[in-house]
Amino acid sequence: MKSPKIKIRLLDKIRKILTENKDCTINIDSLMDGEDLVYNLSRDEFEKILNSVIDKFKKYMHKV
Repeated sequence: MKSPKIKIRLLDKIRKILTENKDCTINIDSLMDGEDLVYNLSRDEFEKILNSVIDKFKKYMHKV
């Protein structure tokens, strides 16, 4: 996924699903070299991923 807009839309869709459910299944057709991605993601795991991104963003913003 090269496009930032696609990544943001995917994250927003996952966030909405995980707001109502404690886990979700992510399906992305032909992610790389024709391979599909099927991944089960829990709300806790998603929050951990986002927390690390938010921490990096905060550090960047403090430098600016």
